[in-house]
Amino acid sequence: MFLLARAIRESRWSAIQQRLRKEIARELVTIAYTGSQKEKRQATALLILLLGPQIREALLNLIQTPQSSQAQQSAAILALGQLGDPYTFEMLLTILQHREAETTHSHLIDAASARMAAIWALGQFEGPRTVEALIQIISDETETRPLQWAATWMLGN
Repeated sequence: MFLLARAIRESRWSAIQQRLRKEIARELVTIAYTGSQKEKRQATALLILLLGPQIREALLNLIQTPQSSQAQQSAAILALGQLGDPYTFEMLLTILQHREAETTHSHLIDAASARMAAIWALGQFEGPRTVEALIQIISDETETRPLQWAATWMLGN
């Protein structure tokens, strides 16, 4: 299923491929809602691989919608970390830099929860900018302990 999803995503789209893509996506959504925990994780990962940029836009819309709950926003931020693209990385850094929801991200229900999710999501990326952002959280004496602990955990993993 993984190889099929990747092959479909990377090829040009004929009408048959479009239908096949929709059928696979529909089946993966069903598994993501009804399967075991392992099946849900695998189906979600395959959906992200299959739909790529469309998923990113949907997640960003969920984060930016004032009607989204704190849990929905946090889940969307965590899912962004799984995408691994540069735009997503920059969005996560922006969320992490804002301590209060009233700044740039007034749509966020709870800035602390959003920042915690951003730390966990950033932990999915590798590289010096990730390490730098996490170390900055750890070394900032005005930062909350839970956020510092999460950043420390992500650096260690």
